[in-house]
Amino acid sequence: MYTDDTNLTFASKDSEELFSSLTKDLGNLKQWLDSDPLSLNVLKTKCLFTGTRQKISLLPREPHICLDGHPIERVNSYRCLGVQVDETLSWEAHTFEVVGKVAKVLAALRRLRQICPQSTLVTIYKSLILPHFDYCSAGWGCIGNGLSQKLEKLQNRAARIITGSSWDARSAPILHALKWNSLADRPAKQLKSLLFKTVNHFVPEYL
Repeated sequence: MYTDDTNLTFASKDSEELFSSLTKDLGNLKQWLDSDPLSLNVLKTKCLFTGTRQKISLLPREPHICLDGHPIERVNSYRCLGVQVDETLSWEAHTFEVVGKVAKVLAALRRLRQICPQSTLVTIYKSLILPHFDYCSAGWGCIGNGLSQKLEKLQNRAARIITGSSWDARSAPILHALKWNSLADRPAKQLKSLLFKTVNHFVPEYL
């Protein structure tokens, strides 16, 4: 729970149990907030169901989850602490959001190439682009090859811009010259680091 970002979760194979439990939990949460006194914005409250495509397709389009008589809107994805979570946990929505953010920085990077040395361009890449690839990637980094290739192409494009290479130049030698690893390796390294810290009690107990 955060000041303006609260999530309720419930798991069930029975849709009616799912709807009734979430409705009850929402009511209890609103009652607790009202007594504090805080408020729960019904219009901003959304619900997201996660599961396989087959199970998701069996759910009604409009779920029977209400708060003070107002139905809660169902969404296909939502932002949780900067990460777009989608129904099937394919991370497609988050990947496309990363692609959009990085593409904007690449456009600026291309303009800066005319006035900045390569070292400055690399610093800009590591400061404004690489964090988008790394943020929470231990959780969402297990994406399929198709989505992974979209991100790899962005890194390759950045490498070509920084080195002044042509758009059709092979990316492997350019990445090697910059001493950059494949993006596909970074989530695995982050996950290994997180597991090491967890096993050795360097992280909060809930992990």
